[in-house]
Amino acid sequence: MPLVSTKTLLNIAEEKNFALPAFNIPIPEFILWILEEAETLRAPVIIQVAPVEYKALHIAMFRGTLLSLSEHFSVPFSLHLDHAHREEEVLLAIQNGFSSVMIDGSRLPFPENVRLTKGIVDLAHPVQVLVEGELGRVGGLEGDEIWEKEANEDEFFTSPEEAEQFVQEVPVGYVSGGGGYSSRSLRRPGAQIAIRTHRAHLPKNTSPLGPPRGNRYPHRRFAGSKPKRGEKN
Repeated sequence: MPLVSTKTLLNIAEEKNFALPAFNIPIPEFILWILEEAETLRAPVIIQVAPVEYKALHIAMFRGTLLSLSEHFSVPFSLHLDHAHREEEVLLAIQNGFSSVMIDGSRLPFPENVRLTKGIVDLAHPVQVLVEGELGRVGGLEGDEIWEKEANEDEFFTSPEEAEQFVQEVPVGYVSGGGGYSSRSLRRPGAQIAIRTHRAHLPKNTSPLGPPRGNRYPHRRFAGSKPKRGEKN
């Protein structure tokens, strides 16, 4: 089976009550490394690709590569488009066999984000493609320094109230929220980690939560300890 739809993986994760990891592929070798580790751990996984990552590679290669690798792995995995900002990017992914797509309207005012995401849902659902919405964002990750400098701290976090309203207005398959800053932004002088905990009371049977943005921290930053010599964060 291994290459399956993201919806199939979400159903398995919900039934078995586990979190479903999603990994980006900045270089093709990552595909094999991720699947080898997933096979060792017997853990289903989402392989995701952002438009910025397939500029140097033809988008058609991803599904073809995963289909070929299906013969060598038994753990199920799926192919997902990450952080698309335009309708054309979503259409290209659908045409090339992606079973789920993210439309990232988080830079837009909330009503415009809702309209954009609804439009993508109307395109994707008739062909059985799952849509992920986006609220909040990650500082230091999206590669737009102007956006980074103009952003207020509150823009890095997803409001539970907005998340509830969003899933009520848009029939997304799942929604991703912002939880802070990426590790890359922490390398700048004076950078600090900001963590905010929300207890969101979303309606029953609502959309699953996607991986929280801002989860790319060196883990030892939280523990307050320094790595031993030769040990990486």
